[in-house]
Amino acid sequence: MNPLSILRFNRCLLGYLFSRLIIYGIFVIFIVNGLQLFFIASNEEDSFSDFYDQLDTTNTVIFGTSHTRAFYMPALGRYGYSLSGGLNDVYSSYTKYSIVEPYIKNLNMILFSISPGYLSFDRSSDYNTYARYRLLADGVPPLKYHPRIPLKEYMLLKATEYDIFSSLNYSVRDSLMKATYRLLNPITSANVCTLAQYDYQMPAKPECIEYMAESTIMSHQKAYKTSSKDAAEIRRKNVNKILMLADHIKEKGGCVVLITPPFTKEYYEHPIVQGWATLQDHYIAKLTAHPNIYYLDFHDFFYSSGYQRDNHYFSDDDHLSFYGAKIFSSHLKEELKSLEGTLR
Repeated sequence: MNPLSILRFNRCLLGYLFSRLIIYGIFVIFIVNGLQLFFIASNEEDSFSDFYDQLDTTNTVIFGTSHTRAFYMPALGRYGYSLSGGLNDVYSSYTKYSIVEPYIKNLNMILFSISPGYLSFDRSSDYNTYARYRLLADGVPPLKYHPRIPLKEYMLLKATEYDIFSSLNYSVRDSLMKATYRLLNPITSANVCTLAQYDYQMPAKPECIEYMAESTIMSHQKAYKTSSKDAAEIRRKNVNKILMLADHIKEKGGCVVLITPPFTKEYYEHPIVQGWATLQDHYIAKLTAHPNIYYLDFHDFFYSSGYQRDNHYFSDDDHLSFYGAKIFSSHLKEELKSLEGTLR
């Protein structure tokens, strides 16, 4: 047989085997990621499974972005739920409060995670009405009818409970993106750090934190630019919504507590983040002038913990790990107790 033909055949065979390997790799990673998303979604749904059985003891609701992971409810010594799922801006938090509040008789505290730039954040115009309620549904329990809930909101939210297509579409898209990323990018230290950002149960490697901070800030910058077409007006509306929440819960003898959770120094002291924080301080001062709004700043809570050498507290640059959340929440518990004793 012609040696050149043998060489061409071998090359074709190797090409065929390599392409099959890529296809199988994408398929396996897609299935693994799909299962992860399924179990994550199942756990999130379970977080509301006892909502209607615990209404008499529920006294707290938590709003904000993914930074609400810092609030570990059992260690806080309070009873309630994090309603941070779905859209996490102030507008959607106010809507979610109006949905769950009629059920909760003994509600006396609203915790708000306030990260730098949060009051400039608004996603209400980025989605049509149905898509917005589809995302809002991820952050509230399955609804039972209550006459104080507006009928339009009730019907839209009930419709989304049975819409599995949107969830499936998100799961498929997310799995494909992760699978493609893992196959097409070499496993460099930077990419290992990027992939680690998906895991909130494990502490981040100290050598990854600086890279993660740069990545997070770029992502947040993009989100603020797309959502903040009129930033000053958005901040004004967000401040007014929080003031309305404070007025409403005051009637129940409760209060609103704005909390800046712990961050890494690499994230919080970045010049861009400092710019967001400085601008936001002006609006926080306006909010805390209300007799029923308190502000607690814990951004440097773990600065002296030595996390840069041996990290147990952060899952990435701006989120606490499960271990870090338990430690921080135990401390926050005492702060909240003292606040309850001084309600104005």
